[in-house]
Amino acid sequence: SDDELIDLAIPVNEIWRVVRLEVNDEGSKWISWMHEREWRARGNLTLPSDVVAVLVKDLEDVKEFNKILDERFMEFK
Repeated sequence: SDDELIDLAIPVNEIWRVVRLEVNDEGSKWISWMHEREWRARGNLTLPSDVVAVLVKDLEDVKEFNKILDERFMEFK
């Protein structure tokens, strides 16, 4: 919460690292960005020009990608 940021005296230049997680008193409303933690980077992120990873949306995409790898394995290092 904003109050905790003040209480913890987190420097302004480090606020971008804070992952917000709040629950109201009734427990019915959540603010959670925990799933975004891995994606935080300060400033611009330059990606490598060579493929080093593949991001897929769901299991169906995994299956489709594996099929492509099986069919065209010689094209991949």
